[in-house]
Amino acid sequence: MNHFNLDLIKFIQENSPVSLDIVLSKYQKTLSTIKRAIKEINDYLEPENKIHVINAKIITPITYRDYIKFVKSISLKRYISTPDERIRLFILQATLFEAVNRKEFYSRLNLSYSTLKNDIILLKEKTPRHIEFMLKNRNSWAISGDEISIRINFCKNIFNILELDQNNNLVPHKANSPIDNLISEQFLNILRQNNLSTEAIYQTINSKIELSYNSKKYLIIYLSISLYRIAQHHVIQHIKEISIKHINYANILQFDNTENQFINILLSALNHKTERQSIIDPQLYKLVTEFHKEIAQFICINQSDEAILIPEIYRVIYSSILQSEFTIDFDDKKLDKVDHLYGELYHNVVHFIKTINDHYQATLTKNTISTIVLILKKFEIRMHSFNQKRKKVYIVTNSSDRKVGYFKALLLATFDIEIMDCININEIYILNKNKFDFIITFTNKISNYLKEEGIDCIKINFELSPEDIAMLIKKGFPNFKSKINKDDFIIQTRGMNETELHHYLTEKHGNIFI
Repeated sequence: MNHFNLDLIKFIQENSPVSLDIVLSKYQKTLSTIKRAIKEINDYLEPENKIHVINAKIITPITYRDYIKFVKSISLKRYISTPDERIRLFILQATLFEAVNRKEFYSRLNLSYSTLKNDIILLKEKTPRHIEFMLKNRNSWAISGDEISIRINFCKNIFNILELDQNNNLVPHKANSPIDNLISEQFLNILRQNNLSTEAIYQTINSKIELSYNSKKYLIIYLSISLYRIAQHHVIQHIKEISIKHINYANILQFDNTENQFINILLSALNHKTERQSIIDPQLYKLVTEFHKEIAQFICINQSDEAILIPEIYRVIYSSILQSEFTIDFDDKKLDKVDHLYGELYHNVVHFIKTINDHYQATLTKNTISTIVLILKKFEIRMHSFNQKRKKVYIVTNSSDRKVGYFKALLLATFDIEIMDCININEIYILNKNKFDFIITFTNKISNYLKEEGIDCIKINFELSPEDIAMLIKKGFPNFKSKINKDDFIIQTRGMNETELHHYLTEKHGNIFI
């Protein structure tokens, strides 16, 4: 069994029934290769769950839970690892241990000496700047270099194979490959053996800043590896100067100021759930305001919305500059079509944001540009939308709330609903604590998982197609024929001062009052 087999069964499980042509196009493989992979997969599946090719379609009844069971049934000895997986394992072990014996490493994976030599070439190509691998003795390699880069590289490589439980403890991702399962379990065992807990530190931080799920997970991984590396006497010696102001909470870690300083920078770079920006850099804010003036020529937005729009774009760019400085990146697959969907606006954002890129010598990612485009489109939609008494809706997605803002605006412009929150699949315990009318998700994977947990949901496309709208209307999503009850409005706003009333009207009825 190999990584391609796992990816193929996952894709089929999420999209079944799926056209054979779509599979051939996606993987750029021959028909015989696909059929051979299906045969290998079927050898592991129960008779009732086997994959079939019928009338040029690939069909399987397996659920996401069955897929997890399938992955867990594959032992490390029966799994053919990819070079990327081996490189990731090697980097992570080198970060956790003083040295890695190359012969023992490849012997455990049942690999040859020639594979070792090829992987070493790839390792050198993939090793980030400021990190190097050195021969400690004839057979052992050790990692060295800038401590911040070593920790950030660790977080990047382990991020997708760990999740958080409802108590914010790190746990393995349920559908890890055998190699990824080895990595995650090894790391978590080390944390347990060394009694390294981030609970107290995270609670201190959470009392000041509320982070999105992915940012919270990233922070807890960083804190965990930091505690371990510090205990092994690998401390941050130096932090490069950055030309932007950042959060400054003292003594988050009970160590020296350098460690605390970088945690403050990291907190500034992560995505916050709260709308209020905790730190404003005057120069950047000025540049963002100038960017807004330029891009406003190409999009129709209410002038009264500028007071909300500019800070929202500022928050995205501010975080992205800091993430670029330290190569922190959260990929979001939901944004990979934005440049095609809104090509002209995307091109204009790229053009006008170049001034900010050049000023900070930063590289704002495609995800960042796409996020800004969707924010602009969200406010354009707001101009035409009208919001009354609403049904309560939750969105369950692995994308951040900020990036789903565009989709939320589409929904609010089309239906008379209240979006309660946007939660991660690992936060579905929140649903047990609150009343709601509908749950929406974008992928078959999450939809199937929720249904397996006994939770009804509606799966639609991120772009909200006409077919999606028709389906939602059929399922009972209300339109805009209803009115706001004036008695309810008077009761809800009674006693509010001017600031409180302004905030209430913006948050609850932002599509009516401009």
